[in-house]
Amino acid sequence: MTNSGSLFRRLFLGILISFLCLTLFFFAITTSFVEKKTEALFDNMLLAVATNIQEKLVMKRGELHLNMDYFSIDSLSTARNEKVFYRIENAENKLLAGAIGLKFYQQVNPDRNDSKRRYYYYDTVYAGTELRAVEVHFPYSKGIAKIVIAESLQGRQQILNEITLFMSMAAIVLCIISAVITYLTLKWGLNPIRRIQKQISTRSEFNLNPIVTRAPTEISELISALNRLMLRLQKTIDNTQRFNADLSHQLKTPLAEMKMQIELYKKEPELQKIEFVEKKIQYMTRLTQQLLHYAKSKRDLIDEEFWQNADLVELCKAVCIDMAPAIYADQQQLVFHSSTDSLIRNVDPIMLQTALINLVENAHQYGRQSEMANQIEVSIQHNPVQNQVVITVEDSGPGIPEPQLEYVTEPHVSLNKLNIGNGLGLTIVKQVCEQHDLMFHIINKPDGGIKVSLTGFKQ
Repeated sequence: MTNSGSLFRRLFLGILISFLCLTLFFFAITTSFVEKKTEALFDNMLLAVATNIQEKLVMKRGELHLNMDYFSIDSLSTARNEKVFYRIENAENKLLAGAIGLKFYQQVNPDRNDSKRRYYYYDTVYAGTELRAVEVHFPYSKGIAKIVIAESLQGRQQILNEITLFMSMAAIVLCIISAVITYLTLKWGLNPIRRIQKQISTRSEFNLNPIVTRAPTEISELISALNRLMLRLQKTIDNTQRFNADLSHQLKTPLAEMKMQIELYKKEPELQKIEFVEKKIQYMTRLTQQLLHYAKSKRDLIDEEFWQNADLVELCKAVCIDMAPAIYADQQQLVFHSSTDSLIRNVDPIMLQTALINLVENAHQYGRQSEMANQIEVSIQHNPVQNQVVITVEDSGPGIPEPQLEYVTEPHVSLNKLNIGNGLGLTIVKQVCEQHDLMFHIINKPDGGIKVSLTGFKQ
């Protein structure tokens, strides 16, 4: 056994205490039953002696006589190891044999009127000795004769004590055997837990492979839960390592370029080089933000704490208002329209806003590559029949080559000819859609540009 809080100790003590209670209950019932049966057995033996004496009563010359030697009656006490007393009277209350002081049933129980019965059992006292007696009525020609046979209680009490002692010893031995069997059974039954504990304790902190072992159904469910937990931990670690690798990869190049430009600036200071460093710092700032959003938007890292009821119309309108100055500065147009004034849905507003900003920024950046006047259109439509909301972002830029549409949402895939961006924008949008169970579609418009739609937001 282990400490007081161990499962083994709790089970062992619980089963053992339960078994002891059942044993005591069974012992009490059995003792009471044996006591009653023993009393009945001794009473029947008294009745048998009285019946035997009755058979020895005979009529001689019109009088009732006992055709039995006193020695035969007295020998009962020797054979039974008991003190045996008797009294025999005829119908005229004349003592035929026995002790005159031994009381009859009616003398002991004067208030009882059981005249219809043939024999009576009762307790009495004679010569300072407690007795158990039976009185038998024997009808004959002149009336009813009475036969009383009584014996002391020492013998039957001794037998009861011996039986009780035997049963007590048997119960103690049974409890000891049960305790040993319970101990061995629990030790065998808990072996699977010990095997799992040993398997886990010998693992390194980097080993999150599933636990494979044979175990009972109850423990196999626990193992399945542990395996699912380790799988989630492994995914979290993989995402963290992938994020660190992405961050390292994305920051390494601009840092090297900034270092080189600073070295050149030391030799030949020029404002143009300072502007280059400033642009790189802005790029790294935006890149850091994108990488953080990319890490947070993964489906297995959803935090329900940030979800709330938000107005999708106001959210889209706020994104357009924030993005409008930069878009208008590049001689582009931004249009927003909605089919309704308000649409309340339970969402993560920060991540959904991040996805919309990325879509509008992509439309802005790709629109700058077109020689035609570019217009960005953001719309939100509600379909009451299907109870769905559709958010679309359209531009009139050059579009995306059809073969590249399949993998444009993969991380670090950028089609921007101006080499602006880091290829995470649409990846973040797709992951935000997965978080919110939205359908994500991106297509080329027939008249030029692309159309991105987010469909879902069911109540």
